[in-house]
Amino acid sequence: MLPKLTRYTRPESLEEALKLLREPGSAPLAGGTQFLAAANPDIEQVVDLQALDWRRIEVAPGWLRLGSLATLAELAQAEALSGPAGGLLRQAARRAGPNTFRNAATLGGLVGARLPVSELLAALLALGAELELAGEAPETVALDAYLDEPRGLIAAVRLPWPQAGAGGAHAIGRTPADTPIVHVTAWAGADGTRLAAGGVGARVARLARAEQALAQGVEAAVSAAAALEPPGDFRGSAEYRRAMLGVLLRRVLRDCGVKD
Repeated sequence: MLPKLTRYTRPESLEEALKLLREPGSAPLAGGTQFLAAANPDIEQVVDLQALDWRRIEVAPGWLRLGSLATLAELAQAEALSGPAGGLLRQAARRAGPNTFRNAATLGGLVGARLPVSELLAALLALGAELELAGEAPETVALDAYLDEPRGLIAAVRLPWPQAGAGGAHAIGRTPADTPIVHVTAWAGADGTRLAAGGVGARVARLARAEQALAQGVEAAVSAAAALEPPGDFRGSAEYRRAMLGVLLRRVLRDCGVKD
């Protein structure tokens, strides 16, 4: 429920959108899947961003740029997402939810929601994603920095492209279609191996200590990850999540060709 909602606007330009969003009680609307689920009782005005030109998926020299209003369905089918890195992203987009969800949910909305369990966020972190933030002072920030301290309006997600390397992603859930209890994604590229996981903290995050320990071998990385203190809930206890994190780490590193 949005009990205070009295106004819906659909600006035709970024300038108009930013002006409307500065008004008290205003909130941006993209696909609406997270917006409606959150049901913020303080929202008085919805600013629909769908008229902005933020839906394109394109490759530029050295970069893959994903418009924030691209749907997860479009991301899962995009021809620009080529090679192993593209396959990792497409797989993660397909696993984000059923067709009805993917056809509505946008990339920017998913990033902005900072879901504690999102395989797509983990894939983006593992591939070194950055965010283009629109505003009076546009800026580009690393995805992990944004997840720590969200700000601004997400115009696009971009990644270094093409990326040579190998990746892996594994998850454990109560059923194949259920929200994962724990998931881990890895990417082994020219600049090292990046690891990201969900279900083991307040948000999806890089496993920085495990990455550093990987220089001493896979089991050292698993031991470093075991120091995490995951939450427990109806899907799984903290102890179960910690144990499964180690299992999934071994699996993704094996997929990447990383040996102990």
